[in-house]
Amino acid sequence: MTVLPTYLCAAELASGHLVKLLDVEVPPLNTLFVAVRPGTEENPGVGTVRTRLLMQARLW
Repeated sequence: MTVLPTYLCAAELASGHLVKLLDVEVPPLNTLFVAVRPGTEENPGVGTVRTRLLMQARLW
């Protein structure tokens, strides 16, 4: 038995290889944190990655 985000096991659930044992009212949070070194906020690459992650996170 394990707890997995649906996006990691959707295909296995659909095929029957995994079976959902419990439906919960409020699913567990899947919180991600991104850390950068102090002073790197001005680096254009860091800004690009941050912006892209924030845009994509809306679709998760």
